[in-house]
Amino acid sequence: SESMNAKDVTPNRLSKAKYELNRLINDLDGDRIGIIVFSGSAHLHLPLTTDYSAAKLFLNSIDTDIVQTSGTSLSSAMDIAINQIKNDNEKYKVIVLISDGEDHEGKALEIAQIAKERKILIYTVGVGTIKGAPIPIMNNQGKRINFKKDSNGKIVTTILNEQILNEIASITSSEYYRIDNKANALSPLINNLNLLEKKELKTQVFTEYEHRYQIFLLLSLLCLFIEFLLPTKNKFSNVQK
Repeated sequence: SESMNAKDVTPNRLSKAKYELNRLINDLDGDRIGIIVFSGSAHLHLPLTTDYSAAKLFLNSIDTDIVQTSGTSLSSAMDIAINQIKNDNEKYKVIVLISDGEDHEGKALEIAQIAKERKILIYTVGVGTIKGAPIPIMNNQGKRINFKKDSNGKIVTTILNEQILNEIASITSSEYYRIDNKANALSPLINNLNLLEKKELKTQVFTEYEHRYQIFLLLSLLCLFIEFLLPTKNKFSNVQK
């Protein structure tokens, strides 16, 4: 939405989020990834794929004009994401929800409960700061010409709403992260996703002793038998009287 143009995160919320997500894609290995964009409505931007080059291309094409419906609907994006995960036999099913936390419909927690029932993890990522920033209005050349104002003519300040993002993550037994002005903001999330893929392999070593004394016993008996078959000679000593 337009609030993702706010510059409380450098260079702005959307650009920083895209930068961090590019790093996340670089770390994937064999995982499928899809992209859903949303504002007041949501649509599938990229179906699930293992083509990471295509994923980056689609990611970098996102801007705040890609969805014309104004507002923020977390529930619409979450609903589409859940419906894209067809195979419930997958060991790990993950949705990464990136937003400044505004939810104008209020159904996100209901969708999170559905995700929990389907054993889908929803990691949430807040973009922005608690202090917030005004929402710039840009011209066609990408230059700021004004700030968004309310009906009373006051400049609107968009503030990161972490509460709902924390609740969504908590319902699905996942975690909440924040993208702010720190470097490598999504490193903890990347590490967490990597841990999901690693299984603890327990190798049991069995030592089985095979008794081979029978061979030597047989050879001994054979030798004893042969000894009985060999002719014997009595040797007498000549004693001179």
